[in-house]
Amino acid sequence: MLTAISRYGARVLPDTEQRIKGCKARGELIDGPHIAQFEAAFARRAGLDPPHAIATSYGRMAFYYILEALGLPPGSEIVVPALTFWVIPELARAAGLRVVFADVDPSTFTLDASALEQAITPATRAVVPTHLYGLPCNMDAIMAVAERHNLRVVEDCAHALGATFRGQPVGTFGDAGFFSFQTLKPLNCYGGGAFGAGRSFRDHAFTGKEVHLAADVDVERLDIHAAAHASDDDLVALRTVHAVLIVHVGAIGE
Repeated sequence: MLTAISRYGARVLPDTEQRIKGCKARGELIDGPHIAQFEAAFARRAGLDPPHAIATSYGRMAFYYILEALGLPPGSEIVVPALTFWVIPELARAAGLRVVFADVDPSTFTLDASALEQAITPATRAVVPTHLYGLPCNMDAIMAVAERHNLRVVEDCAHALGATFRGQPVGTFGDAGFFSFQTLKPLNCYGGGAFGAGRSFRDHAFTGKEVHLAADVDVERLDIHAAAHASDDDLVALRTVHAVLIVHVGAIGE
């Protein structure tokens, strides 16, 4: 039987204001030294291989960066589940792709592999399996479809940090996976996101390549960094590290 543990509300450290003031005083509102520490700790906790994550201003921007790095031909079709956050198909369109929706499994609310296969056309180049409410997609079935049709796989793990499918962490099956740190996600940093990519994808897409982003998409990383070090793989320790992408700069001047 599949179950999802629901939780509502942000976790706030007692000394959050002091941490923010300290970062402001040190001039570390954007890309300070704790970013790399958080990325390393997050990559270990998420089970990424290689253990490297890239922090972004939002989870949605992590998705956009992945699409830009993939370099899919303009007009290519990308399949997303019919049950998803509206910004995912919109950013796919912003990246020049045509969105095709596929139905979800009514028992898990995640992408149905048979519906995915029915949605594929000669123009289909990628699929976005969304691990929803902590429930992982059936990645065996989805990866089998993707391999048969030579599709790139971008996992939406915004709701599923820590979830596994047959013992393997979500975000490690396809070409890349992205995560969200919005207030109500499994790990909240007052906003922000990150993504990880498989070794073959990183070698192909990021080595020596600069990703140029459209001017109408918000890409700046606005960060507040924790004074604590992210040295523990445990999720509880990660919660104490408000290291990335926390609040809009305009909200911290008070």
